[in-house]
Amino acid sequence: MVLNILEISTTGEVAEKDRLHWILLTSLPLKNFGDASRVIDYYKKRWHIENYFKILKDGGCKVERASLRTFERLEKYITLFSVIAWRIYYVKHLAEAAQMKIQVFLFQKKNHSF
Repeated sequence: MVLNILEISTTGEVAEKDRLHWILLTSLPLKNFGDASRVIDYYKKRWHIENYFKILKDGGCKVERASLRTFERLEKYITLFSVIAWRIYYVKHLAEAAQMKIQVFLFQKKNHSF
C-alpha cells in the first residue's frame, strides 16, 4: 500500500486563531490538484460525522450512559437516539449556516454604502 502525505496551510494575511495547518495521510492517489481537492473534501466531511457522533455520545443523547442489559433493548435505544441525534445535528448545522449568512451580510453592509 502506498501512503501519501498532503499538507494544507492557510496563505495570505489571516488572524492567528483562523490559521489552518493540516497534515493528512491517505492511501488515495495524489497525482494532481483535483486528487488533493477530493482528499480535502473527504476530510472536511469527516468533521460532520465526528460532530454527529459527539451529539449521540456526549451531547443531549448520552447513549454511552445507557445501562440496558440486553442487546435488543440497547439496539432499540440506539436506533431511536440516532434519529434524535441527527435532528439535533441538523438544527445546529442550520443555525451555524444562518449565523454565517448574517455575518457576511453585516460585513457587506459595513463596507458598502446603501
